[in-house]
Order: sequence, then C-alpha cells, then structure tokens
Amino acid sequence: MKETITVDKHVYEQMQAELISLRDRVKKLEDAYQKTEAQDVKCQTCNLSHNFADNVPGIIYNFQIQPNGNISFPYVSSGCQSIWEVSPEVVQQNPDILFDMIYPDDAAILQKIFIESAQNFQTWECEFRITTPSGKQKWLQSFSKPEKNTDGYIVWYGCIVDITQRKVTEANLRTIFDSVYDAIFIHDLDGNIIDVNQKMLQMYGVNYQEAINLSIATDYSSPDNPFEELPEIWRTVIAGKSKLFEWKAKHYTSGKIFDVEIFLRRINLNGRDLILANIRDISEYKQAEFKLKELNQELELRVRKRTQQLVDTELRLTRLTDNVPGMIYEFCLQADGNKSFNYVSDGCKLLWEIEPQQALENSDMLFELIHPQDIALVNQKIVDSAQTLQKWECEWRIITDSGKAKWLKGISEPRMEEDNSIIWCGCVIDITKEKISQEQVEQQQLFLQSIWEGVDYGIFVLEVLEAGKEFRFVDFNPAMAKNAPMAMASMLGKTVTEALPVEMAAIYNQRYRDCVTKGKTQYFEETFELNDIQTWWLIAVTPMRDIQNRIYKLIVTTTDITQRKQIELELSQKEEQYRHIFENVSDGLLINDLETGLLVKANPVACDMHGYSPSEFIGLHPTVFIDSDYHYLFQQFSQEIQQGKKFYAQAVDVRKDGSKLDVEIKGTSCTYNGKLHGLTVVRDISERKRNEIKLQKQTQELKKALGTLKRTQAQLVQSEKMSSIGQMVAGVAHEINNPTNFIHGNISPAIQYVEDLLKLLGLYQNCYPHPPEEIAAFIEDIELYFIQEDVIKLLESMQEGTRRIREIILSLRNFSRLDESEYKEVNIHSGIDSTLMILQNRLKEKPNSPEIEVIKKYALLPLVKCYPGQLNQVVMNILVNSIDALDEYNQKRSIESINNKPSQIKISTELISEQLSEQWIAIRIADNGLGIPQAFISKLFDPFFTTKDVGQGTGLGLSISYQIIVEKHGGKLYCNSKIGKGAEFVIEIPVSGR
Repeated sequence: MKETITVDKHVYEQMQAELISLRDRVKKLEDAYQKTEAQDVKCQTCNLSHNFADNVPGIIYNFQIQPNGNISFPYVSSGCQSIWEVSPEVVQQNPDILFDMIYPDDAAILQKIFIESAQNFQTWECEFRITTPSGKQKWLQSFSKPEKNTDGYIVWYGCIVDITQRKVTEANLRTIFDSVYDAIFIHDLDGNIIDVNQKMLQMYGVNYQEAINLSIATDYSSPDNPFEELPEIWRTVIAGKSKLFEWKAKHYTSGKIFDVEIFLRRINLNGRDLILANIRDISEYKQAEFKLKELNQELELRVRKRTQQLVDTELRLTRLTDNVPGMIYEFCLQADGNKSFNYVSDGCKLLWEIEPQQALENSDMLFELIHPQDIALVNQKIVDSAQTLQKWECEWRIITDSGKAKWLKGISEPRMEEDNSIIWCGCVIDITKEKISQEQVEQQQLFLQSIWEGVDYGIFVLEVLEAGKEFRFVDFNPAMAKNAPMAMASMLGKTVTEALPVEMAAIYNQRYRDCVTKGKTQYFEETFELNDIQTWWLIAVTPMRDIQNRIYKLIVTTTDITQRKQIELELSQKEEQYRHIFENVSDGLLINDLETGLLVKANPVACDMHGYSPSEFIGLHPTVFIDSDYHYLFQQFSQEIQQGKKFYAQAVDVRKDGSKLDVEIKGTSCTYNGKLHGLTVVRDISERKRNEIKLQKQTQELKKALGTLKRTQAQLVQSEKMSSIGQMVAGVAHEINNPTNFIHGNISPAIQYVEDLLKLLGLYQNCYPHPPEEIAAFIEDIELYFIQEDVIKLLESMQEGTRRIREIILSLRNFSRLDESEYKEVNIHSGIDSTLMILQNRLKEKPNSPEIEVIKKYALLPLVKCYPGQLNQVVMNILVNSIDALDEYNQKRSIESINNKPSQIKISTELISEQLSEQWIAIRIADNGLGIPQAFISKLFDPFFTTKDVGQGTGLGLSISYQIIVEKHGGKLYCNSKIGKGAEFVIEIPVSGR
C-alpha cells in the first residue's frame, strides 16, 4: 500500500513552479548538448529528474493542447498508477481516460478553469473528485502554469496530488504552518504583517503580538541593506512574480545581524490577495559559500559553461526536495556491501536531528538511531529489495539524540547500476501521529467492544440489502442472546424474511424500511411473553452510513421497559380513581387557568350548582357567575394561589337564571396538562347561611337566659371546628404524603441515573470529540454544556423541595391531632415546632407586615403525658394572639422603629419542680410588642372577652386554652406583661399528667 503524503498547498505550488523550471532547464540542456560529449551529463540529469519525479508523492505531468483542439500527455509520472489506477502509458495513448473519471459536476468547473488558463496564461489550480476503475472516490488537487511553445501548442507543466486525507486533516494545517523549517511572514498588499509562524518568533526573538505590530524594514532588518530596492521588489511580487533574494536580518532582542534568504510570492488565501514570505537563516550557508567560492574560483573558468545548468538544476532540486515533507534521499549499496548516501535533503535534520552533511559523510549515523528491535527488519527489507529489485517499503522506530521516539516510513525504488551497485531513490516521512492515531483507534475499538459485551440491553446489527428492501442479521451482543424470545444464533446470516414468521417479518421489514427512508432513529414498543410473563420492550432502530453517506447497516437496541409500563398502568388506574372522585364528590370542583382566569374543567356538581350544562360552563370567566360584590375575591384567589398559598373565602355566586347562592370557597394549586392551575372546592352553604341567621336570632333572644349554655355551646363549636380542621388537615396531609414520598424516593436514584448518563456522555465526548454536524448542531441548540452543569442542581433542588414538603406534612400530621382524645406521652417540642410550621405564613415578611423572628430555647425535657392535640391548640391560640398583637403594634410604628426593634417571639421550655415527688414543665411564649394593660390581664381568660375589632376575634381562644390547661391537664396558664415591653404567657403542666 502506497503512503499518501499531505503537505501544505503553498509547498506544492512552489514544487510545481520549481518542476516547471526544472523541465525547462533539462530541455535546454538536452538541446545544447545533443551532439556533444556532454550527452552523458544530460542523460544522468534526465535520469535523476525522472527518478525524483517518480518518487515524489503524486503525479508530475506535461499536458498540451494543439491549435486544432487535440489534447495529449507527453509526460506522466508513475504516480498515475497509484492515484488514477491507470498506467502512464495508457494515459499517453488515451488522454480522455483521466477526464472520464472526473465527477460530472467537477468536470464542468475543470473545463472552465482550463479555458481561462489557456486564455490568460495564468497559473491553473483546481480541486476535483474522481472515481477510479475500482470504485474508489478520491479528492485530487492539480497545479499547473501554461505557456505557448514555438509550434503554437499550449503546454502545461504541473502536478496532481491526492488530497483526500488533507480534506480530513485541514484542521491541522496550522500545526504544519508552525512546524515548517523556515520562518514565514504573511502580509497584505500594503506590507502589513497579517500572520507569522513559530519559527519566525524564534528566529527574531519576539512574541506573536510584537511580530504583528513591528515592521520588517525598521525592526527586523540591518541598516546595511539596500532598502532602495524594496519598492521595486514589492511591486514585482504584487504583479504576480515570485522574488528570491538575500537580506541581512536583525534579531529584535539582541540586535544580532544574520543572513537570511527571502522568497516572496503573491498568494490568494480565502479570496484575499496576500504576500507570503519564506525566510531561511543562511548564516552557515553564507560562511560555507564564501569558502566554496575560494575553492571553486580556479575551477569555474573551465567548467562554467558545462556545469552552470547542472548547478541551477541542482539548486532547484534542492529547494524542491527541501520543501517536501520528510527526507528525500539517494542511498547506495556497493557490490562489496558498503553503504552510503549520495544525497540527503534538509528534512534529515527535522526527522533524525542530524545535519544532511553528517549523514552523507557517515551513513551509519542514521542506522545507529534505529530502535534495536527494528534494525534487523530494516536491514532485511534492504536485502530483499536488493535481491528482487522490488520496491523497498518499511516502517520502523528511531530514538534521536534528544531522546525523542519517532515512527518513520520509507519508500523507494531500487535500480541496478553498471558497477553492480544498487541505488535507491526515495523518501522517508514521520508517521508518529498516524501510529498514535492507529493506537487510539484500537483502544476505541476495545472500549466499544467492552460496551457491546457489557451493556445489559440487547443490541443486534442488520445489513441493509437491495437498497433498503431487505435486511440480514449479521451480529448480536451477549445481552441480546440472553434476553431474546428466540434463538439469535440460528438467525445469523439469514434475512428477516427467512428468520421470522411471514406476518412478523412483514411488520419488522416495514419498520426497518421506514428507518432507511427517513434516515434517522426510529422508536417503537413491542410486547412478548417470556416464561409466561408479559414483558414490554422499547426498540430503537438507528441507521449507520458509510463514507458515501449511504445507509448500509441498522443498529437495533432493545430495552426492557416492563417496569415502566407497570408503573404507567398503576398511574392510569390512579388517574381513573381521581377522575371518579372528581366526578362524584359532593362539592363542586373547578379548575381555572391562572393566566386567563377561564374555567378549563368542572365536575357535574359544579355545573348543576350554577345551572349550566358542562359545555356552557367550561370556558366561562369566574366573574360571570360570581356576584359583582365579590369579584375582588377572584383576583385575590389568583394572587395567593400563584404565591403557593391556600385560599378560603365565603362569597355569593349567581346561577344562570340569575338566582343567587351562598358558597364556601377553598382554593389551592394543581398541575393540569403540565401547567400550574387553580383548583377550587365550591360548597353550597345557602341552607347553612339561612340556619345561621335563624340561630343568631334565637341566640339574641336567649342571650341573657342561656348565657352559661351559650358559653359551653360556643366552646363545643370551637372544639368541633378544630376537630374538623384536624381531620381535614390529616386527610390532606395523607393525600399529599403518598405522591410526595413517591417523588422523594425516586429522586435519589434519578440523580444516580443522571450522573451515570453524564459520565457515559463524557466518555462519548472523549471518544468522539468531533461529532457529526447534526449532533453538534443539536448540542448547541439544547445548550448541552449548560444542561450538564444544571441538571444535577435541578434534581437536588427538587429533592430539597420534597424534603420541605415532607416536613410540612409531618407538621400538619402533628397539628392534626387536635381531635385526639388519647391521653399519652409525647414530645412537647415536636408539637410546638409543628404549630410554628402551620403559622409560618403569618410569621414571614409580607408587603404590609415585617417578618416576625421566632427565637427558640428548648430545655432537655422528658416525654410529657397529655392530650397532644389540645395542647397544640393552646400553643396555637397563644401564638396567634402574639402575632396579631405584633402586627397591630407594627402598624403604628415607623420603619426606623421597626428596624431598631424587630418583632420577636421567644419560646422557651424548662423543667420545674413544684413538689419533690413530682416534676412539671413550663412553656413560655413571649413577644416584644406593646404589652397588655393590667386592667385586661384579669379578664383575658373570660369567655368572649376580646380587645380586637368586631369580626377579628371571638374571645374564645384563651378561654378554651385556659380550660384545656387547668381543667383537663391540672396545670396553670397565666400572663405576665409590662406596657412597652411585651407580654408573656406561661403554661405549666405536670410531666406525669393530672
């Protein structure tokens, strides 16, 4: 297999120009010495030229068009066989054979460029595609410059190179640019420096920014240079002619003067005309040149005419070979076994870290650097090539004097000389990167193999036949063999039609055809019975494309989703259960869109309650059926629900016929169709309202006679109310707790799954750092890197949220024990904390009320025997009074006063001993409000005593609390207060109960 060498475009342009000059020189040499004794010199020169041309990667050619339009190839190098897969002789006999291989689209462009080149005699350049006789598709690049000979023929001397690999590796051109031996400047046509390579920075001792901003004439040049010639040189280069000249350069940092050779040429890069300057340090060459001049002065007079053309040819060949990547050489094996190098290009220094002259003087220096394990292989290859005169080709390792390990590859053709010595003309290139890439590919294959064998889901591969009409089983992984409902081994090599029953084959063939037609992954679900158990599977069919973008295989993955299907079934059953409750509950249920306010769902009870059919009711705005005096409640409802609050109110609704009804409204938030909505429970309390009016009248009539009975009745009503609230809270907490626990329990494994997926994604990114364009675009669209950073934080915040909900539910459960009649031992602090959680909404900061800080100072208490629900009610009543007092106090204070003295409630517990034989606990609840006047303290625990405005309080809270503590627990409840200092309520009860 021949090695394809990819080089910089400009290098090939220079090579093309030099080859044209070389051909011209050789032709002149042949003409001049056609009938002289110099014929031997000419033949040697021609042979040397042909040897170099045949060993240069690519094709060197001579193409001409006659005035009558006939075309021909007078010369084509042997590289034609490896690139076009046809021999030079065939091309010379039938020049059209090359043009027939060119893609039709590219052929038209190529023809146009040929015509323009023939008209204006400008350099011809083109990249195009061919299809070789074996069916291979290749990218080629050709460079050539036309000229007109004496016969009126238009002749192009040029080269063609295979740039297929370059198309893949263009991203590495910058590395090549920075790695070339010469310093390179790129200027615009005004002389401004556009870019430089690393060699330039090293040569002149500057950093990149300095290099761009400084001037060649003033900062990088010796003042002894002929600056007056620069304008003419610059005009010549801008006119399109290359210019090679010597110059005295100046090291920017040290000021040291050194000789350089500058080669200027005009180039077009990405549509922009630029000037490329190759600068080579020739200080050593200048010194050597001076010595050579002294030695050659005597010989020049005798051999000038005969050798001048050879000198010019050699100079150009040297430049040509020095700009070819790697090392070009001529190696000689004498008949007596002695080895030597007749020629070594400058690439020797870059590859071997040995000067070419050293290699010429001592060929063993190169062989001594060969890795000990490879030296025998290299020598054996040389022996085999010498014996058979077949092409020598070898790969081996070297270790340079600096310790660098490299992989090299050499290619050359041997020829036998008259003295029985064998000459190899060829090249050596550095293939270290290719070897590393090969190793990485092997590692990647091992990695993919481990995935193939290690994943727990089934994978099998289908070969696409008959342009996507039929498919053949070609491979499957161990998991597929284990989990498949049929024997996969028996299906290998068979088509789907051959391996499956007729009906099943038709179904699966159609699915696979859909994947080929659509060109992207297709998903479908399938169910099978395995061991009498119904299982569900998610099947993904993914197309694979070859280098010609044709789908040639399908990768089919099968994932067991039985558990997910069972969960979906359970969720469906729960959804049906909730729907049944929604449709049959005795209260009206409404769901509103919080953005538009419109009804999106209503149960039959709500429709009947308002006199509408479901189709009439759905889509109405609540203001249509809410009495105008209560429209403000809907706005309040929307605001509080969006803030995550619960809503309760009593209002008057209007039926379709205009009649009115009293309703009780309870609101909360819900998710409907994936969006936050408001859920409202509407209860018709018209009858209750009428009864309340009757009771109020009766109560007023019997107020004086039944005062004691009324007080007792009110206390019972309050207890029943708290009991109902407790039951309702417990029910709500229970209903919320189940889904919350389900969500909370699944978040931790979800986080683990996501972390595993992110690790897998990271591995894919490491293994495939350059994904296809479609995947790269999708990664950018979804902002994959942001998702990778944010998804774990998102799940953790969800986990924190569910933990918070569980705490609230626990508090609701603890507080819901208001109706517990059991007298038992409990943790007092747990009850206090639950009550504080219920009141959290009143304690936090609101628009017209600052935050109330709660300071807890709990002592180490034993379990206390009590009625826990009733004790919670007492704590709540006291806390509510403290909050109300602080809110009222803050309404009268300035912002400065509030900031200087923030509102606080201090809750402390302690263990006290009333008697030696009995322990008591004390609960102290104190605020820093205005305080309670002494005249009111004695009346605080009287029934119906209140200092609040009408409608703000019943006066039963502290009375009931006093009854619970004193009568039911055998304890004490009293208040300490000072005006301006606040109030403190103290609860004392025995630890072991009454």
